[in-house]
Amino acid sequence: MDTHSVFSTRIEEARKSREYQNYLQVRDTVFGMMSHAPEGTRATPSAYWREELSGMEYMLDASPLIIRKLRHHCYHLTGVREYDYRPHHAFRSPALERQFRTLRSLDSKGLFVPDAPELGGFGYNIDGKLMNTDTLLFYRSMLVLDRAGLLEQFRDSQRRKIILEIGAGWCGFAYQMKTLFPNLTYVVVDLPGSIIFGATYIKTMFPDARVLLAEKNSDLPRQEAVTGYDFIFIPNHLWSEFNLGRPDLAVNMASFQEMTTAQ
Repeated sequence: MDTHSVFSTRIEEARKSREYQNYLQVRDTVFGMMSHAPEGTRATPSAYWREELSGMEYMLDASPLIIRKLRHHCYHLTGVREYDYRPHHAFRSPALERQFRTLRSLDSKGLFVPDAPELGGFGYNIDGKLMNTDTLLFYRSMLVLDRAGLLEQFRDSQRRKIILEIGAGWCGFAYQMKTLFPNLTYVVVDLPGSIIFGATYIKTMFPDARVLLAEKNSDLPRQEAVTGYDFIFIPNHLWSEFNLGRPDLAVNMASFQEMTTAQ
């Protein structure tokens, strides 16, 4: 088989893949979110985020091969690049490994979740597990929440709990929480340009999950129906219309500083 045929076959396989079909469904909904977003209101992205969003516009018309390696493009959201974890950069791995072993020494409950290899997951391979700066940020956050006694409630399987994450990006922390504590509803409020990453990732990693993407006001679930979903994605401009009630935990990693004071 010649080179052209090999790549044509790869592209066609990627086009038919579950992750690419998930992406197309998410993208269509994100287009709807964008079309319903009001201009010149408090919900308008900050100057910082308008610039960032312009740099990832290609994700609105991404090729199947880009989606196959979606994680390689998440640097737009966290600044962590796959290139820095290639074998020729392995000499940097001891510093990350020291951080990991320090954190693990504080973990008596098995809270570590490695970076998944699907969708181009990457990292240094330590003890047979992929890990990168994002992975350890989430692990550190998980340990802090546990030390504060905030994770114990999610070990109670009697009542389904609700987590709200504001600015979840590619949903790496959402993936870890749902992996550790399956009986929860994870609500994400974010800009539509970020939701295209997070919702594609989540729908691919949890193919059996019940996922709701709210395109417009009428798509918002009633408060009593929220726990019927595994994941709910709300564009930021619909947040004031959403009657979520009181979540069991609200999380923000590193996006408050990128918002305006009013937001």
